[in-house]
Amino acid sequence: MRLFTVICGVACIGLSGGQGGFAQTSVGFEDPADLTALTTYRLPDWGYRTWDLGFDLSGRGYDGHGAHPQVSGGVHLGLNSAWVVDHQGEDRTWRLDLNGDLDYSRSRYGNAERYSSYRFFSGEGGIQADWRAYPGKGDLSYGLEGRYERDYSEWKGDRSLVLDPPVTDIQRTGDGRVAATLGIGRLRDITPLIRAARLSERLKVLGRPGLAPDRIRLVAEVLARESGYRMVFDRPDRQLWRDVLEPALEGQEPLDPYEIMYLTEILAEDLGFRREGWQVLVGASFQETRRSLGDATDSIVFKGPYLRMEWSRNLSLQHQLRLDANLDHGFARGAYSDQDRTSGRISAEHLWNVSDRYLLTSDLALNGMYLESEGPLADLAITRVAYSTLSSDLRVRLEDSLAMTARVRGSYQMNRGGDPKSYSHAWSWDYVLAFDYVLDRFLY
Repeated sequence: MRLFTVICGVACIGLSGGQGGFAQTSVGFEDPADLTALTTYRLPDWGYRTWDLGFDLSGRGYDGHGAHPQVSGGVHLGLNSAWVVDHQGEDRTWRLDLNGDLDYSRSRYGNAERYSSYRFFSGEGGIQADWRAYPGKGDLSYGLEGRYERDYSEWKGDRSLVLDPPVTDIQRTGDGRVAATLGIGRLRDITPLIRAARLSERLKVLGRPGLAPDRIRLVAEVLARESGYRMVFDRPDRQLWRDVLEPALEGQEPLDPYEIMYLTEILAEDLGFRREGWQVLVGASFQETRRSLGDATDSIVFKGPYLRMEWSRNLSLQHQLRLDANLDHGFARGAYSDQDRTSGRISAEHLWNVSDRYLLTSDLALNGMYLESEGPLADLAITRVAYSTLSSDLRVRLEDSLAMTARVRGSYQMNRGGDPKSYSHAWSWDYVLAFDYVLDRFLY
């Protein structure tokens, strides 16, 4: 109770002072119950493609003479490249990511007669692909995802003052995963729509007409592409806001620079991650990891089915309820142990945008795991773990006045093995209260 009183007191102080002529003047939503634009919003079709190449060359050297002569030096050469294609839309989403990295270095230290020299080479490469389609623009969907990563490193001593003969160390790692899913339902990211509604509120503060629901949807479709602008352009804000303001100001007088900057601040408002809809996914995955050091090789295989369920509902532009549940069952087979594991999680969250200045989220999560492990050198071991967490997080930002974070979290955990005497349980909690209050600021 005392903590809550302190929080409210600090927030009231921030509201009562410290706000100059350039302070934030638009708060919340004029009609938070108006969900007209939300109910008809659909994800826009858009995408981007990037291909980057990087190169770096560096070296060092030292040549010392006198009573203790010493010579040292080294060179490093690096090359990396990444190719990414990403497409988002209402009918299908997919992404393909290819990357590679090569490094070579050589070093030497000692003197002309006695010295050590080493070489190091490493290479990394990977591919990742994700694809999901909604045939017939309905709620049924199917998806595939896969990734494969390969690492190689070689360390070789051509000559050594310590090791005789010099040692060569070679390591290889390969990691791959594939998964297939079937789904029903739709979950849409509506955060751009909430930001477009906030843009409408700020336009009203500037004496401009607010945006109609169809204009809010058009602006939201542009804001949904924000990550693409930042991936493609060196000056993304210039390109992004040109495309945002075109539908927002159609047929109106242009804005002055200060008014444009005032509108761009909607991207700094803490609105949370907003989703609307529901979805159930059923899938199965297969993953294998191979590691080798010299002639020794170890392999781990993990496979099993999983279930994902999520429901999110925006009661208004300020309130969101979210429920999600996960269930996983997997079999891991390795050289030293075998494991059968079942794990699950259920959580509920309430998000409250008290205004664009205040964001309060409360979350309750229940987790559980059942694990059986057995190896050639160990008997069957059973582990049961259950834990729950209740947390609340408040973030406040009053421009030129106050920035505050308050967080309270409590947890309970229970562990039980195959032996009844191995039972244990524990309570834990933590809290954070941090704020930065502006006592005085003056420009002259």
